[in-house]
Amino acid sequence: MGIDMELLVLFLLGILFFTVLTIKLAAKLLGLESPGAGVCVLATILSAVISGVLLAFVGDGFLAFVVSLFVTGGVYTLVFGVNTVVGFVLAFVAMVIQFASMFAMTILGLSVGMISMGQL
Repeated sequence: MGIDMELLVLFLLGILFFTVLTIKLAAKLLGLESPGAGVCVLATILSAVISGVLLAFVGDGFLAFVVSLFVTGGVYTLVFGVNTVVGFVLAFVAMVIQFASMFAMTILGLSVGMISMGQL
């Protein structure tokens, strides 16, 4: 059972779109000027790469969440040109929106397993 590359690319683009959308929504909720999609993509990729490297040393669990939050906040501070507190609040609000959205999709029965099995 091989992975269909087109489905994988579509799935990864969907995740990237979802992440960019949550960053833009969090910025709007905080009253910040809405960053462009390209800047959001850059911040997402940088945050994911740096977090991934650091998590290889940290492991998983709550410590991994804290490390990821700090890395993401730092990246947002640098990329969006905001102060440190705003960068971390932006990262936290974006994560809360992502978790709430995933929880809502799970309740509605929209899981990754259904999508990958072609049931959706």
